Amino acid sequence: MVISKQHFEYNAKLSDFGLAKDAPEGDKTHVSTRIMGTYGYAAPEYVMTGHLTAKSGVYSFRVVLLEMLTGRRSMDKNRPNGEHNLVEWARPHLGERRRFYKLIDPRLEGHFSIKGAQKAA
Repeated sequence: MVISKQHFEYNAKLSDFGLAKDAPEGDKTHVSTRIMGTYGYAAPEYVMTGHLTAKSGVYSFRVVLLEMLTGRRSMDKNRPNGEHNLVEWARPHLGERRRFYKLIDPRLEGHFSIKGAQKAA
């Protein structure tokens, strides 16, 4: 079977980020509400309530953007105290222009679009 390019719409989709629900097994008839997910990507409201929303996925995607901007992992226990969780570390820097530059991966050595990085942040 030959599939031509016209069959694809090329709409990028990101999903999962480690989130999952357990399906019923055997004689069980309900879906587990046990919280699942990759720590560091799961939205706080999902962790607290167990309910996934579109905002949960947006939160996870924003964590990925932060990883790309900073060159850091979402969770890194090898970093100093206060820097283990990327979102918690980055949050104070996001609102202030002077502190924003502390977010950018130093390995970029200034070779990046400031406007692009600010939009991503």
